[in-house]
Amino acid sequence: MLKDFREQDAAPDEGERDWMETHPVAILVRVLALAGIAVAIVVSASEALSGADPQLAPRPSSANR
Repeated sequence: MLKDFREQDAAPDEGERDWMETHPVAILVRVLALAGIAVAIVVSASEALSGADPQLAPRPSSANR
């Protein structure tokens, strides 16, 4: 069941102190950086595997015209 908040200790324990010392902006920056790296990897892998880049397509030779 839930703890009775009237009997809660005012001094935070070690786990509560760890949560209070977190810096949400720093965590957000790290998450966004990792997401950006993941998107870059997925996009580059998709382009490499699709072969749909027009610069990489073979040019028709003059003998086939």
